[in-house]
Formats: sequence, structure tokens, C-alpha cells
Amino acid sequence: MYKIIAETAFSHEGDFNYLLSQIEEASKAKVDYVKFQVFIDLDQYIVPKHPSYDILKNWIFSKLQWKSAFKMAKEKGLKVLALPLNVSSLELCISLDYMVDIYEIHPVCFHDIHLINLFKKVNKKILIGVGGALINEVKKLISVIEKSKDKVILMHGFQSFPTDANKLNLGKIKTFKDNFQCEIGYADHSGYADEKYKDLNSFAFFLGATYFEKHIVLEKGKNRIDYETALVSPDFIEMRDSLDVTVGVFGNQSGSYLNDKE
Repeated sequence: MYKIIAETAFSHEGDFNYLLSQIEEASKAKVDYVKFQVFIDLDQYIVPKHPSYDILKNWIFSKLQWKSAFKMAKEKGLKVLALPLNVSSLELCISLDYMVDIYEIHPVCFHDIHLINLFKKVNKKILIGVGGALINEVKKLISVIEKSKDKVILMHGFQSFPTDANKLNLGKIKTFKDNFQCEIGYADHSGYADEKYKDLNSFAFFLGATYFEKHIVLEKGKNRIDYETALVSPDFIEMRDSLDVTVGVFGNQSGSYLNDKE
């Protein structure tokens, strides 16, 4: 009824062995998907004069390394969610399509017309991050990539580290669900020590979300990229337990069915 996604993001900071360990951690966490932000060909993304260029160039993995990471994830029984950040990265993912289960379009890529046009070639489900996006922007994007509603997942949640719950606007989940009639998800960015993410997941589920995402790291609270909201494997186990309770409370929606107690 629901799926859990562990996002590796750029927490690896260019350390490939760390990324492989994140995959191992995701396997121990018993999540459904491990998500990779796939990034190659830095010069296609930003100019050398950009202040982040020298940092980012050390965070780029080779095509063979990405292939190895995908392969390890599949061997661990995990599904692969690939988030390519530029054209070269999407071309790589398409070449590895046999190992990719879901693709993702990040909101910052909505207006990269070359990247978006290439997504027309993708025949699998596409998850679209809608945090910070307007309904008309999402409608336009879906029309450009030419995907039917059964091929689209919309993911609510935005990257404010950590996110203020009063700014979440979880009600948008129902708005997007009603407008697009497709699957919906919730990517939580609450602080790593903030237990209310479990309640937020429950609220999101009641509003129609069936995909739930959190960042994953090896040591919770240790300072590195994207650590502010990231969890470790035992937390993901607790997250699933909490969602199982939520599903049980939600019960059966059928008005023509009564359980033994009713």
C-alpha cells in the first residue's frame, strides 16, 4: 500500500565507498527504493567560474561507478530510483535502464528543456518533485514529457533543512491528488532528531500519499552534506512500523463492508 525511499543525495561527498555503504545501510533499513542523484559531466551543468565548481568536481563519479552502484542495489534486493541532474546523466541512466525502476525530475530541472525533452524517451514511471512548484508548472511539464497519469508520481516536500512543519502545506497533497489523479508521495525534511516526521508521514498518508522519502546516512547527526534531516537504518525500521500502524488505523474505505467489530 505504500513504499519507502532512502535518498543517498550528495552525502557521499565524492567518496564512492561511502555511497556503497549507504546502499548497504538502505538494505538493512528494509526500504523499497534507494535513490541516487546521478551527476556526470559537470561542465554541462555549471561554468568553471561558479563558486561551487571546485567542490562539485570532486563529487562526480564515473559511468562505471554508477553502473556498479546500481548493480549493488539490485543485488541487495532494492529498487533503483534515479534522479539525473543533466542530459549526460539521463543518457547514462537510460543506458542502464534495465536496472532503473523509477526516474525522477527535480524541480530545479523543470526549465531545462533539453533534459525534459529527453525524458520523452523514458518508458518507466517518472517521479516529479513538486515542492516549490505551481500546479500550472506541473501540468506543463507533464504535457511536455507526454506521460499518462499511471506513469507519474508527484512528490510533495521541499528542501529546507530542516523544514518548519508550519510551512509544509501538506494540504497540497490532496490538491495535487485531486488535480492529477496520480500517485502521490511525501519527502520529509524534518530534523534528524525530530520525531514528528512520523506524524507528518501519517498525515500525508491520510491525504493520499503512498511514497515516503527520507535521506539516509551512516552516522546520524554527523556533519556532512544533507545530514540535517538524514536517518540511519533503525530509524527507517521505526518509520515502517509507524506507517503500518497508520495503515491499520485507516482501515477499509469501502462503504459496503463492515468488519466483525462494526
